[in-house]
Amino acid sequence: MSIPDQTHFEDHDAILSVYLKCKETEDAEKLFDGLPVRNVVSWNIMIRGIVGSCDNENELDRKQLCFSYFKRMLLEMVVPDYITLNGLICSCARFYDAEMGIQLHYFTVKVGFDLDCFVGCALVDLYAKCVFVENARRVFCVAPFRDLVTWNVMISCYTFNCLPEEAFSMFNLMRLDVANGDEFT
Repeated sequence: MSIPDQTHFEDHDAILSVYLKCKETEDAEKLFDGLPVRNVVSWNIMIRGIVGSCDNENELDRKQLCFSYFKRMLLEMVVPDYITLNGLICSCARFYDAEMGIQLHYFTVKVGFDLDCFVGCALVDLYAKCVFVENARRVFCVAPFRDLVTWNVMISCYTFNCLPEEAFSMFNLMRLDVANGDEFT
């Protein structure tokens, strides 16, 4: 595989995205490693794409690869954004990795993304899947803005953990705050 001559981030990022959507991870890695400069978007495409390209045979390898890219990103002094953190936290939720997820939660607080709506939803989902319902509730309670997705994630946390009374209570609070819900609710 040869690396395209374009110097525009968008071209490289688009090709990376296509490779990963087609689960051509090795080609994406070769292209990425050959880029002269990588921006946060390129890193996010790799991290999220690697998680998305998992199959049953290599899931744990992909999770480790995802975090090795994150480590490289930090070593190259590229500042992660809310998309980076959302992708990593979703990876932890997918693999029920509470230990790494908690570390990422601390990291999000340190870098100031803990109040981001997308990061908050990912954290609630992580804690729900790892059966840390109280942690999920704490993240939900400190969210400065709660949209329908945020409410739905919290309701699904209670449902996932077989807490129907809490789920109905949250549903009623949601109706007072935003709306009646949607088909997901």
